[in-house]
Amino acid sequence: GADHTHDDGETCVATVPQGEPSPIVRVEAMTSEEPGHVDVQVDFDNFVLGQDQGHWHVAIDGVALGMFYLPEATVPINGSGTHEIMVTLSDAEHCEYGIAAMTTVTVEGAGDDHDDSGQEETVITSLEVHPR
Repeated sequence: GADHTHDDGETCVATVPQGEPSPIVRVEAMTSEEPGHVDVQVDFDNFVLGQDQGHWHVAIDGVALGMFYLPEATVPINGSGTHEIMVTLSDAEHCEYGIAAMTTVTVEGAGDDHDDSGQEETVITSLEVHPR
């Protein structure tokens, strides 16, 4: 994924070339093996991923989390419960096609500060790493 913003308030709309079929996106989401995260998978028709082609954005519960050039991503989730996963398609210029797909995922234990035994986690030691 990559971070980007549209802070200037301007938005653009991507257009499908005349005579070409409109892109279609499908999305699946499932709890990840990585605690506090969800695995999101997208599948497309009539759409090509790539920096010179297009990408997809993901939002969870209405909060934009990033853009992706691969059909799979692991994204953080905020808390337990049922969450709405929305993906939208954009072209290489970050213009939105107005094409989206949505699903929900139910997460248990996300953001909890204890283990399965119900006892709070205790940090015994920590290590801070500084790259050279």
